[in-house]
Amino acid sequence: MFVGNLVLYLSLRSRVTALERDVATMKDDMKRELGDLKRELERELGDLKRELGDLKRELGDLKRELGDLKRELGDFKRELVDLKMSLVDRLYVPRQDLSCNNGGEQKE
Repeated sequence: MFVGNLVLYLSLRSRVTALERDVATMKDDMKRELGDLKRELERELGDLKRELGDLKRELGDLKRELGDLKRELGDFKRELVDLKMSLVDRLYVPRQDLSCNNGGEQKE
């Protein structure tokens, strides 16, 4: 009976050792996979951060351009008002400047 128990023990011990090796191998594989995933996610995060930085810079540029366009529009509106006033001044002829008598002579 002792020999049978010893054989059983050695058989079980062999299986446990094999399972421990399998578990260690699986653990190493999982660590490797997790490391790979971590590096991949860090690369993607870096890419996203760079893209976000680019988008922020682009947004800043667009805001500056919008500000420039608003200023240009204000300048254009002022120039348009000035042009209208200039045209009104040119087209407006006061009555005293049209003072001609019936014979076509100008009054003095």
